[in-house]
Amino acid sequence: MIALRLVKDGAVVRETVFRSLPVTLGRGADCDFPIFDDSVSRRHAVLEHDAAGVLVLRDLGSRNGLHLGPQRVASLPVAALVHCLVGTVELEIEPLRDSDTLEIRLHDWRNLERRRGARAHLRTLALGTAGWLAAWVTEPSFWSPWEKGRTVTLLSQALAALVGLPLLGVLLLVLLKAFGRKLRLADALETLARLVWLAPLVNVVSFVAYYPLSSSAYDALRGLVVLAALAWGAGTLAAIRRTGNSRLFRAAWAAALLVLAAGIGVVAGLSHDKAGEPELDFHVQMPLGSFAGRSETLDAYFAQLSLAAQQAAAEAATERGKLNE
Repeated sequence: MIALRLVKDGAVVRETVFRSLPVTLGRGADCDFPIFDDSVSRRHAVLEHDAAGVLVLRDLGSRNGLHLGPQRVASLPVAALVHCLVGTVELEIEPLRDSDTLEIRLHDWRNLERRRGARAHLRTLALGTAGWLAAWVTEPSFWSPWEKGRTVTLLSQALAALVGLPLLGVLLLVLLKAFGRKLRLADALETLARLVWLAPLVNVVSFVAYYPLSSSAYDALRGLVVLAALAWGAGTLAAIRRTGNSRLFRAAWAAALLVLAAGIGVVAGLSHDKAGEPELDFHVQMPLGSFAGRSETLDAYFAQLSLAAQQAAAEAATERGKLNE
């Protein structure tokens, strides 16, 4: 069996399956596979077996010919799925095997093409907007006494989400389409709407961890949580509508992002040390009732500050000595 499909804007608009050959293609009504387009001749091409028994699509002397990529060809073999141009019409030809029906596993259902209506799009956009606003609401600085325009901030951020999420979805769609991924804007938008909720989750974990941990431990934990969220998000975005082992693919993307982040951190640390910039590992947020979290005495703080100053002075003296040699 041979499947002939007309493709427009990347989507199949018509498909016909033939069990016998030859099959003529053209604008004429007597053709087996009529293509009503001005760039197609009345009898444009024929799908048949050649003298060697190879399935080929052969040009019948048409005005605009057959094109495989940018090259015009007189005929082209069809051993597997083939994309070509008949005139300016995109055609897909695929030999089919009459095999037993395969059972679809649960994982495969996620990769099937899904069409969604306007109501589903609105629900997805509402989910993403809610996550966007939750990221602001769960930020401790949002509840600062000096923050007077909370309502205006929320309204402006809601507008930013309603505009920004579709734009990000379009950019993601174009990027993944460039790599041959078959997906719709709804797939990209739905994934972004879910990933937006990682930001308020990070904020909540950071908020809770602030009170029992020391400043250095809190700073390290928050960094790890942010890196984990970024790694998860990058792997999820890269694996949208991907066939095959998505878990391994996501893990590879996550590992690559972690290595990149570690490299950036090392370079930034070396740059700060070279420039003599201090490392800030403190964080301040509001108390829970009368409990403000772990604290230390001013004497201990000033002792640490004095020790850091002495170490910095010693390092500066060493550097001056090297320059004077």
